[in-house]
Amino acid sequence: MNIKSGTCVAYLVATAAFGIDNVWAMSAIQDEVCMAPGHVDMKNKGRMDAWIVKVDNGMDTLWEKVIGGKKDEYMLDAVNIPDGGCIFVGTKDISRDRFRDFWLIKTDKYGDIQWSKTYGGDGDDIAYVAKMIDKDIVVAGVTYPRGRKTTEAWLARIDSDGSIVWSKNINTYENNFAYDLTVTKDKKLLVAGINDAQKKNWWDAWVLKLDLEGNVIWDKFYGGDRTDSAYSIVETYNHNYLVAGSTDSKGNGQLDAWVFEIDAQGEMQEEWLFGGSRNDAALSIITTQPNSYWFAGYTESEGKGRQDGWVVSVDTRKDYKTAATYGGTGDDYIYKLMPINNDRLLTQGGTTPEGESHFSAWLNIIDDSNALIDEKIFK
Repeated sequence: MNIKSGTCVAYLVATAAFGIDNVWAMSAIQDEVCMAPGHVDMKNKGRMDAWIVKVDNGMDTLWEKVIGGKKDEYMLDAVNIPDGGCIFVGTKDISRDRFRDFWLIKTDKYGDIQWSKTYGGDGDDIAYVAKMIDKDIVVAGVTYPRGRKTTEAWLARIDSDGSIVWSKNINTYENNFAYDLTVTKDKKLLVAGINDAQKKNWWDAWVLKLDLEGNVIWDKFYGGDRTDSAYSIVETYNHNYLVAGSTDSKGNGQLDAWVFEIDAQGEMQEEWLFGGSRNDAALSIITTQPNSYWFAGYTESEGKGRQDGWVVSVDTRKDYKTAATYGGTGDDYIYKLMPINNDRLLTQGGTTPEGESHFSAWLNIIDDSNALIDEKIFK
């Protein structure tokens, strides 16, 4: 196994009653990988606490910390920074009414906390994803304004000291969520999520393009007459964008994995559907070379369990794909894919080990033919 050394991991620590144990996100820079999974453990201080870990290139633990108080805290994304440290992104209860704020923690390469800050208004705020721009971090998520039954996508740019550079609520529509974002080569922000402005009772996949000040350049809806979602977005080699998600409006089953390509103005160029007669979804997408892409997610239509982790590679020139499932006889899924060295990929998600009823954090190393090289289950 040849995973990059010095891997930062963030867990959710919960009491056994919650049964929460998931690998949420990861990012890489140089020789380090930063991940945000979740884990069940009885050493937590509150009901749910953040647990951040750094592992070596054999995925053995180098350091770990449990962070939290008597309320709920958890991490949903993590970003490596050039000095070897990590920024972990999630949400934290900040009141007796269990209203939550965006929560960011910056650590050095040894895991010592340099700062910990919360951001938000008087409602409920959850940060789902973060990406680096120069030395700053852009965070995206959702806010539930107090006293309203609607949601708004929320973006903020945070500098290296944890101070807000700008903060924007996308409140053009009543209900929307921002699930993923990427920084484009022309220094713009692409955000993927869902929005119900078109249908009221069903969701559309939603993509926004913004400048680095958070001003919306365009936003577009994609989908049919039922629920369609966008969970991941990436820029292609020809400067178009690939969006991965799920659709209930098209395809063979209840939900099908759905990948579509849009141009720089957001116009649909091509789309692909994957799946069988049950629920299937694409949760993460990457490109490793021109005219091809990989996505990961889950499938109920294939594999040996109720729900299996699923990785599919597609060559768009040859209309050729390879697919593989991972997991046991229970529920398994893959939240995110990341290329590592030697033509290998790191996957992360959650698995239910044999004889257990709750999810455990789960990492896999696979090669470019989807073959499993190694795996790690965090218990």
